[in-house]
Amino acid sequence: MLTEDLTVFFDTTNGFAQQATLGGVAVQVIFDNDYAAAAVGMVGMATSGPICYAPSASVGADPVGQPLVTNGVTYTVAEHRPDGHGVSALVLEHAA
Repeated sequence: MLTEDLTVFFDTTNGFAQQATLGGVAVQVIFDNDYAAAAVGMVGMATSGPICYAPSASVGADPVGQPLVTNGVTYTVAEHRPDGHGVSALVLEHAA
């Protein structure tokens, strides 16, 4: 088990993180909305793949289905991927 203090990465003032809400509760996340290519028949299509990383302790055991709001955009948590070392990746979808 990793014993390093990861709070410096989730510092919204001097770190990499930004403020968000998950299910209405404030959390600090590292947000990424990277380019993703999707196959559509014989032609490709560009899209984005929003994902964020948060301390596992702040996301709860099952955040799937909860709304996550950051930068004024609302997403829904589609998948929860805890890494076993205290950080969870939350795969996001744009909320309808």
